[in-house]
Amino acid sequence: MHFYDQSTIRAVNNARFYARFKWLGLGALAFGLWSLYDGYVNYPDMKVRSDAIMVIAEDELSRSELLECQDGAHDLNDVYKRVVEKLRDQSDAWARWLAIAEEKSWPVEPPEKAHTDNDIIMQYVMAGLCTLATTYFFGVLISTNGRWIEVDDNELITSGGLSFPLAAVTQIDKRKWIDKGIAYVAYNDNDRQRRFVLDNYKYLREETDAILYRMEQVAGADKIINGSAEVHPDAEK
Repeated sequence: MHFYDQSTIRAVNNARFYARFKWLGLGALAFGLWSLYDGYVNYPDMKVRSDAIMVIAEDELSRSELLECQDGAHDLNDVYKRVVEKLRDQSDAWARWLAIAEEKSWPVEPPEKAHTDNDIIMQYVMAGLCTLATTYFFGVLISTNGRWIEVDDNELITSGGLSFPLAAVTQIDKRKWIDKGIAYVAYNDNDRQRRFVLDNYKYLREETDAILYRMEQVAGADKIINGSAEVHPDAEK
Protein backbone atom coordinates (compact mmCIF):
# COMPACT_ATOMS: atom_id res chain seq x y z
CA MET A 1 0.00 0.00 0.00
CA HIS A 2 1.34 3.42 -0.98
CA PHE A 3 1.83 5.76 1.99
CA TYR A 4 -0.57 8.17 0.24
CA ASP A 5 -3.25 5.61 1.16
CA GLN A 6 -2.22 5.06 4.77
CA SER A 7 -4.75 6.09 7.39
CA THR A 8 -2.19 8.43 8.98
CA ILE A 9 0.56 10.30 7.13
CA ARG A 10 3.40 11.94 9.04
CA ALA A 11 6.09 14.28 7.66
CA VAL A 12 9.10 14.91 9.90
CA ASN A 13 11.39 17.91 9.56
CA ASN A 14 13.89 17.79 6.71
CA ALA A 15 17.33 17.40 8.30
CA ARG A 16 19.05 18.32 5.03
CA PHE A 17 17.21 21.66 4.92
CA TYR A 18 18.17 22.55 8.49
CA ALA A 19 21.79 21.36 8.11
CA ARG A 20 22.61 24.77 6.65
CA PHE A 21 21.81 26.35 10.01
CA LYS A 22 24.43 24.14 11.64
CA TRP A 23 27.13 25.26 9.22
CA LEU A 24 26.04 28.90 9.42
CA GLY A 25 26.13 28.67 13.20
CA LEU A 26 29.59 27.12 13.20
CA GLY A 27 30.81 29.77 10.76
CA ALA A 28 29.42 32.59 12.91
CA LEU A 29 30.96 31.01 16.02
CA ALA A 30 34.39 30.70 14.39
CA PHE A 31 34.32 34.27 13.09
CA GLY A 32 33.15 35.53 16.47
CA LEU A 33 35.99 33.77 18.29
CA TRP A 34 38.47 35.12 15.76
CA SER A 35 37.12 38.66 16.27
CA LEU A 36 37.29 38.23 20.04
CA TYR A 37 40.92 37.09 19.79
CA ASP A 38 41.78 40.07 17.60
CA GLY A 39 40.03 42.50 19.93
CA TYR A 40 41.41 41.08 23.18
CA VAL A 41 44.90 39.90 22.15
CA ASN A 42 46.07 40.58 18.61
CA TYR A 43 44.99 44.17 17.94
CA PRO A 44 46.05 45.55 21.37
CA ASP A 45 49.46 43.90 20.96
CA MET A 46 49.87 45.38 17.48
CA LYS A 47 48.68 48.78 18.72
CA VAL A 48 51.28 48.93 21.51
CA ARG A 49 54.07 48.16 19.04
CA SER A 50 52.83 50.53 16.33
CA ASP A 51 52.42 53.28 18.96
CA ALA A 52 56.05 52.74 19.93
CA ILE A 53 57.06 53.13 16.28
CA MET A 54 55.18 56.43 16.05
CA VAL A 55 56.82 57.72 19.27
CA ILE A 56 60.25 56.94 17.83
CA ALA A 57 59.27 58.69 14.59
CA GLU A 58 58.24 61.85 16.44
CA ASP A 59 61.61 61.87 18.22
CA GLU A 60 63.86 60.85 15.33
CA LEU A 61 62.24 62.29 12.20
CA SER A 62 62.23 65.95 11.30
CA ARG A 63 59.01 67.91 10.96
CA SER A 64 59.39 67.95 7.18
CA GLU A 65 59.84 64.17 7.12
CA LEU A 66 56.72 63.68 9.21
CA LEU A 67 54.75 66.00 6.94
CA GLU A 68 56.06 64.07 3.95
CA CYS A 69 54.70 60.86 5.46
CA GLN A 70 51.30 62.49 5.94
CA ASP A 71 51.13 64.15 2.53
CA GLY A 72 48.66 62.33 0.28
CA ALA A 73 48.13 59.50 2.77
CA HIS A 74 44.72 57.81 2.58
CA ASP A 75 44.55 56.88 6.25
CA LEU A 76 46.57 56.23 9.39
CA ASN A 77 47.96 53.00 7.99
CA ASP A 78 49.40 54.81 4.98
CA VAL A 79 51.17 57.25 7.31
CA TYR A 80 52.36 54.40 9.52
CA LYS A 81 53.82 52.40 6.61
CA ARG A 82 55.69 55.45 5.33
CA VAL A 83 57.04 56.14 8.81
CA VAL A 84 58.33 52.57 9.11
CA GLU A 85 60.16 52.87 5.79
CA LYS A 86 61.78 56.15 6.82
CA LEU A 87 62.90 54.66 10.14
CA ARG A 88 64.45 51.72 8.30
CA ASP A 89 66.53 54.18 6.29
CA GLN A 90 67.92 55.83 9.42
CA SER A 91 70.28 53.52 11.27
CA ASP A 92 70.08 55.30 14.63
CA ALA A 93 66.28 55.43 14.61
CA TRP A 94 66.02 51.80 13.53
CA ALA A 95 68.55 50.75 16.15
CA ARG A 96 66.36 52.40 18.77
CA TRP A 97 63.39 50.34 17.59
CA LEU A 98 65.44 47.13 17.67
CA ALA A 99 66.55 47.89 21.21
CA ILE A 100 62.98 48.46 22.38
CA ALA A 101 61.79 45.31 20.62
CA GLU A 102 64.52 43.28 22.32
CA GLU A 103 63.74 44.79 25.72
CA LYS A 104 60.01 44.08 25.38
CA SER A 105 60.53 40.66 23.73
CA TRP A 106 58.63 41.90 20.68
CA PRO A 107 59.09 40.63 17.14
CA VAL A 108 61.77 42.62 15.34
CA GLU A 109 59.50 43.26 12.38
CA PRO A 110 56.98 46.06 13.10
CA PRO A 111 53.25 45.31 12.82
CA GLU A 112 51.81 45.49 9.32
CA LYS A 113 49.05 47.85 10.45
CA ALA A 114 48.56 50.55 13.06
CA HIS A 115 45.32 49.63 14.80
CA THR A 116 43.33 52.22 16.73
CA ASP A 117 41.04 51.95 19.75
CA ASN A 118 38.10 52.06 17.34
CA ASP A 119 39.49 49.02 15.52
CA ILE A 120 39.61 47.13 18.80
CA ILE A 121 36.08 48.20 19.74
CA MET A 122 34.83 47.10 16.32
CA GLN A 123 36.22 43.60 16.91
CA TYR A 124 34.18 43.36 20.11
CA VAL A 125 31.12 44.59 18.21
CA MET A 126 31.70 41.92 15.55
CA ALA A 127 32.12 39.27 18.24
CA GLY A 128 28.82 40.38 19.80
CA LEU A 129 26.98 40.26 16.48
CA CYS A 130 28.42 36.83 15.76
CA THR A 131 27.23 35.66 19.18
CA LEU A 132 23.70 36.75 18.32
CA ALA A 133 23.93 35.05 14.91
CA THR A 134 25.29 31.84 16.46
CA THR A 135 22.49 31.83 19.04
CA TYR A 136 19.89 32.30 16.30
CA PHE A 137 21.22 29.59 13.97
CA PHE A 138 21.67 27.00 16.71
CA GLY A 139 18.36 28.04 18.25
CA VAL A 140 16.58 27.28 14.97
CA LEU A 141 18.41 23.95 14.74
CA ILE A 142 17.45 22.91 18.27
CA SER A 143 13.87 24.20 18.16
CA THR A 144 13.07 22.41 14.89
CA ASN A 145 14.65 19.10 15.83
CA GLY A 146 11.97 16.42 16.00
CA ARG A 147 9.19 18.55 14.54
CA TRP A 148 6.51 16.85 12.50
CA ILE A 149 3.09 17.35 10.95
CA GLU A 150 0.55 14.57 10.69
CA VAL A 151 -2.77 14.08 8.99
CA ASP A 152 -5.44 11.40 9.07
CA ASP A 153 -8.81 11.29 7.35
CA ASN A 154 -10.22 14.03 9.54
CA GLU A 155 -7.59 16.23 11.14
CA LEU A 156 -4.15 17.80 10.81
CA ILE A 157 -1.92 17.77 13.90
CA THR A 158 1.56 19.21 14.51
CA SER A 159 4.23 18.39 17.08
CA GLY A 160 3.76 21.92 18.42
CA GLY A 161 0.20 21.16 19.51
CA LEU A 162 -1.66 22.84 16.64
CA SER A 163 -4.60 20.92 15.20
CA PHE A 164 -7.62 21.62 13.03
CA PRO A 165 -10.23 19.53 11.20
CA LEU A 166 -9.70 19.17 7.47
CA ALA A 167 -13.37 19.99 7.05
CA ALA A 168 -12.61 23.44 8.47
CA VAL A 169 -10.31 24.28 5.55
CA THR A 170 -11.72 27.18 3.53
CA GLN A 171 -8.91 27.79 1.06
CA ILE A 172 -5.68 26.21 -0.20
CA ASP A 173 -3.52 28.82 -1.92
CA LYS A 174 -0.88 27.14 -4.13
CA ARG A 175 0.67 30.19 -5.79
CA LYS A 176 4.11 29.25 -4.38
CA TRP A 177 3.72 25.49 -4.45
CA ILE A 178 5.40 24.75 -7.77
CA ASP A 179 8.41 27.06 -7.32
CA LYS A 180 8.95 26.96 -3.55
CA GLY A 181 6.92 24.05 -2.22
CA ILE A 182 4.76 26.32 -0.06
CA ALA A 183 0.99 26.13 0.27
CA TYR A 184 -1.09 28.51 2.41
CA VAL A 185 -3.99 26.73 4.07
CA ALA A 186 -6.79 28.91 5.49
CA TYR A 187 -9.19 27.35 8.00
CA ASN A 188 -11.93 28.34 10.42
CA ASP A 189 -11.20 28.15 14.14
CA ASN A 190 -14.20 29.07 16.27
CA ASP A 191 -15.40 31.61 13.70
CA ARG A 192 -11.89 33.03 13.34
CA GLN A 193 -9.93 32.70 10.11
CA ARG A 194 -6.44 31.29 10.59
CA ARG A 195 -3.64 30.24 8.27
CA PHE A 196 -1.32 27.25 8.25
CA VAL A 197 1.80 27.10 6.05
CA LEU A 198 2.67 23.77 4.49
CA ASP A 199 6.31 23.66 3.32
CA ASN A 200 7.82 20.64 1.58
CA TYR A 201 11.35 22.01 1.94
CA LYS A 202 11.24 22.22 5.72
CA TYR A 203 9.56 18.82 6.00
CA LEU A 204 10.21 15.63 4.02
CA ARG A 205 8.91 16.33 0.55
CA GLU A 206 7.04 13.17 -0.42
CA GLU A 207 5.23 12.92 2.90
CA THR A 208 4.36 16.63 2.82
CA ASP A 209 3.03 16.27 -0.73
CA ALA A 210 0.92 13.35 0.47
CA ILE A 211 -0.45 15.46 3.33
CA LEU A 212 -1.48 18.17 0.88
CA TYR A 213 -3.08 15.54 -1.36
CA ARG A 214 -5.08 14.17 1.61
CA MET A 215 -6.09 17.68 2.63
CA GLU A 216 -7.35 18.47 -0.87
CA GLN A 217 -9.26 15.21 -1.06
CA VAL A 218 -11.11 15.88 2.19
CA ALA A 219 -11.57 19.65 1.88
CA GLY A 220 -12.49 19.51 -1.79
CA ALA A 221 -10.85 20.73 -4.99
CA ASP A 222 -13.08 23.81 -4.94
CA LYS A 223 -10.98 25.15 -2.05
CA ILE A 224 -7.84 25.31 -4.25
CA ILE A 225 -6.75 28.62 -5.76
CA ASN A 226 -3.72 29.56 -7.87
CA GLY A 227 -2.96 25.97 -8.79
CA SER A 228 -4.35 22.56 -9.59
CA ALA A 229 -5.10 19.59 -7.36
CA GLU A 230 -2.39 17.12 -6.42
CA VAL A 231 -2.45 13.80 -8.23
CA HIS A 232 -2.02 10.39 -6.60
CA PRO A 233 1.33 8.87 -7.68
CA ASP A 234 -0.40 5.73 -8.96
CA ALA A 235 -2.55 7.85 -11.27
CA GLU A 236 0.59 9.23 -12.94
CA LYS A 237 1.84 5.80 -14.01
